[in-house]
Order: sequence, then C-alpha cells, then structure tokens
Amino acid sequence: MDLSLLWIIPALHLFAATSPAVWLSACPAVNRSAIPAVRPSASPAVRPSDTAHVVIVATTDLHGHATDWDYVANQPSPGGLTRVATIVDSLRARYPGQVVLVDAGDLIQGNPFATYYARVAPRDPNPVIEAMSLTGYDVATPGNHEFDWGLGVMRQAVAGAAFPYVSGNIHTLPGDTLLFQPYVVLNRQGVRIGVTGFTTPGAAVWNRDQLQGRLRLDRISVAAARVLRPLRRESDLVVALVHSGLAGPASYDTAGVGGENEAASLADLPFRPDLVVVGHSHREMRDSVLGEVHFVQPRPYGGSVSITHVDLVREDARWRPVRIRGELVSTARTIPSARLAQRLGPAHEAVLQWGDLVLGKAVVSPDPKPKSNMSEAGSRLAASLNAEAGAGR
Repeated sequence: MDLSLLWIIPALHLFAATSPAVWLSACPAVNRSAIPAVRPSASPAVRPSDTAHVVIVATTDLHGHATDWDYVANQPSPGGLTRVATIVDSLRARYPGQVVLVDAGDLIQGNPFATYYARVAPRDPNPVIEAMSLTGYDVATPGNHEFDWGLGVMRQAVAGAAFPYVSGNIHTLPGDTLLFQPYVVLNRQGVRIGVTGFTTPGAAVWNRDQLQGRLRLDRISVAAARVLRPLRRESDLVVALVHSGLAGPASYDTAGVGGENEAASLADLPFRPDLVVVGHSHREMRDSVLGEVHFVQPRPYGGSVSITHVDLVREDARWRPVRIRGELVSTARTIPSARLAQRLGPAHEAVLQWGDLVLGKAVVSPDPKPKSNMSEAGSRLAASLNAEAGAGR
C-alpha cells in the first residue's frame, strides 16, 4: 500500500491530537495537518507545467443509503452518502479542481428509504438523487435495480439529477436509440476525462415484465467496443462505469442476452479504458490490473469509497497517464456531513414514522389443554408407524 495515501483515514477522526486551528474550514471533521499531499510522480526532467494530477472518486450499489441510518435495525449504519460526503469534501479541499466523483449504479432501490420514496411518497427530486446532487457527483450510470420500480419511476428520478447519466448499451424501443448519452468528457486542469457506462444485460431478464418491448440492452463488450473508439480520441483519460461484476458465471441463461459479469472483458478490447469502476457484485477491490487497465470496486451501501490518483505528463499536445494507483477508504468511522444530514432530515424523519406504523395486532389466547389438529385416522396411523418403528429397532 502506498503509505502517502493513508492520509484520509486519520483525517476523519475528530479526536486527533492536533490543534483545532488546523481543521479544514470546508470540513470541520478533518485535520489538515494529517493530510500529506499526494504529488505527481514526474521525472526531474519534466517541468511542473507539463504534469497534472487528477483524483477519481467512486461509489457503487448505494441501494438507497442516502443517510447513515439502518431503518430495519433502527440504529446508525456504517455507510451512507452522508459519510461519503465528508470524504469527498475533504478531498476537494485537498485537491481543488482535480476531483471527479462518479457512481456505477443501483441507487433508488434496496432499503426502506428507497422504497418509501419510490412507492409510498414519491418526491421530485428523489431524495437519494438529491443527496447525490448535493454531494457533487459529476456523472453516473444506471444499475439493473434502477428498473425495479418501472421505467417511469427511473426516468423521473434521473430527470431530477444535477449531474448527467451515461450509458452505452441501453436502447429505447421501438426506435432503438440510446436511453442516455454514451459518454461525457469532463475537464480537470486541462486534462480531458472521458466517462462512459454500461449495465449488465441481466436487467432485461430480471425486469422482463417492466422492460420487454420498451428497452434493449446490448452485450457489454459489444457496446464498449463501439463507444470506446471515439471516446479514446476525445479524451486523455478514459473511465468506464460498469454495473457488472468483474467476471464469473451468470445467474440466468445467457443465450441471446449476454453475460452478467463482464467488466473484465474491457481489458481485451482494441480501445481500452484506463480505469474501470466495477459494480453489481457487491464485492470490494482496491486496484487490480488486467492488460494495463485498472479495476476498482468500492463496498456497497457507501461502506467504502474508491479513490484513484492519476499522474499525467504532457506529450505532443496531449496528456498521457504515467501512474495510476487506487485506494479504498472505509466510511465506518467517518463523521457524517452535517450539511447533508440537515438537508435530508425531513426525509429521514418521514421514513422513521412510516416504519413505526402499526399494521395490525395478533391476539393469542393461551389454551391450558392444547388440542391436536390431527384427525382420529391420522392419530391411528401415527401410532401404527411408531409401533412399527419401535419393532424394527
């Protein structure tokens, strides 16, 4: 592990032994003195103006965890966007103008908070999407569970986002046009960062009733080959958000559909991304390299954040990545963002009240002489079988 990247862990403790004067003004929970800079690793022969440093911050599979509360156990949870926001704020303070924040899907389904605002009391914007907008996400791609509530709910939720959605393999029918733009190109310090996204085609299997005749999902490798070619021309650094496991068997018949876990296939394409954020499989991966492509995967529910530092040098009027290194930061001991928690307060309270509703009461009268539900014939048969079993011992 690159020890220079461990700054974020001690930085998220309020009780670090430092003077209060060193807390970051943008994030009171973070100690500035505990955050050493991660500097571009340029050759001494390269002038500083010919180097750049960008930070790609990623989440995936949040499943409605906008707050840091477990609505089933009715107690604080170790993840949630409110904790993620604290880490993001500290990174933006440390690396101004260098951070890109992305998500690889499965946002609006998965816990009581998500269910309440999708089915019970829909609201525009959806509070999960609103929390992401307030955290400052730059781009996201949909997961398969975005379609669980129906295409209309998904479209409405996405329409309320203050950031774009991208997808290179989801097509609307009957026109067979892409549901979202295939990619966006962001700019950080003059570096062109292209971001695209792909969703496991299993969504069309699991949500067949919702999507049949309305959406079509390409195989990820086929769609990625088509999208990455122009994206490489337009970008210095290419990031793919892939809501699909790294590799492995599918949970459905893939004939005519495509594999469920196909993220690793992007490393075999003629035009490849530099970084792939993996989702869907609910695993955790710090930084795995396949064919010079880096693969990262943060823990679901906002349990950890993936932070990838990229150093670039300028060559022939373009920026070229020379070093990519990823880290995972747990949110378990991170202090939730007071700003975001306050904004989500009314939405949080509404879900708590809904969870406390009494749906009914069961009254059980104790019977000192419980009666058997077995018929007289059944009793005789049981006695006979018991007798035969005893005789056979």
